[in-house]
Amino acid sequence: MKLLSLEVHNFCQHRHEEVDFHGRLNAFLGHNGSGKSNLLVAALGALTGDFSRTNGKKADNICQFADDDEPSYVKLTFQHGGHTATVQRGLRGKQSYFQIGGVGATADDRIRGDKASTAAVADLLGVSTQMLNEYVFVEQGEIFAPLAAKPAERARSFQKLFGVSRAEKCWEALGEFLIRFRDRDRTALPELDA
Repeated sequence: MKLLSLEVHNFCQHRHEEVDFHGRLNAFLGHNGSGKSNLLVAALGALTGDFSRTNGKKADNICQFADDDEPSYVKLTFQHGGHTATVQRGLRGKQSYFQIGGVGATADDRIRGDKASTAAVADLLGVSTQMLNEYVFVEQGEIFAPLAAKPAERARSFQKLFGVSRAEKCWEALGEFLIRFRDRDRTALPELDA
C-alpha cells in the first residue's frame, strides 16, 4: 500500500489540512500538540474506521471549533495492487464511502457506509483491520511491540503482510534440493583416507 494523500476537515485540532505524500519517506514536524500523531490516526481511521487511538468514538474527534452544521471527515487516497482507492470517514452524519478509481470515477461507483467501506478496504489490501492496527500503524513507543508476539503468530502476520509464504516454500524446496545434491555428491566421491 502506498499512501498518496490525506485530507482532514474539522478533525481534532485540524480545521482543514491536506497532505500529499512523497513516494518514498515522509516526516511530520511540529511542536508538541500540533497534530502530527493525529494525522497518522486519521489515516488509520480512514482505513479501518477505528478512531480509538485518539478519543474513542468518531464524533469525539470533531474539532471543538467546528460549528454543529460543518462537515467533519478524514479522507485518504492510496494505491495498492494496481488500484487507486479513496476512503472517507465522516465523523458526523453519513459521509463515509470507499471508491476505487481515479479521475473517471463517479459518485455512483462508491461503496457507502462504515462497515461496507471497512470490508472493501480489507478486501483490497488483503489484510484485516487487526493487522493494520498491530503491524502497519504502530504508535509512538510501540514500534517493537509486534516483535513481542508469540513466534508463530508473528510469523503468520509477517507472511500475510509481506507475502512471504511463497518465498518460504521456495526456501524449503531449495534446502531440500541442496541436501539431495550434497548427499548425491558424497556418494559419488571416493573415500579419502586421512
